[in-house]
Amino acid sequence: MIHIITDSRGETETDILAPVCHEAFEARTLAGELLLTRPAPAEGWSHALLCGLAQEIEHLTGEGADAYVGAVWVGSTEV
Repeated sequence: MIHIITDSRGETETDILAPVCHEAFEARTLAGELLLTRPAPAEGWSHALLCGLAQEIEHLTGEGADAYVGAVWVGSTEV
């Protein structure tokens, strides 16, 4: 399963999701091949929504995968 790393703790950690939350989600193999793309929900991606999607697509990521929202890396099976 892809482990999503977009949660932040306190004001000292940068929020990597906020600037791209309305961009599409992509799951890619570790070699970079596209497995899945999903448009952002109307409210934008949240950590919880991305974690739910990671569970939903677990069957696609058995060989390893990385996750992106827009061009920002947000998780991996390798974390």
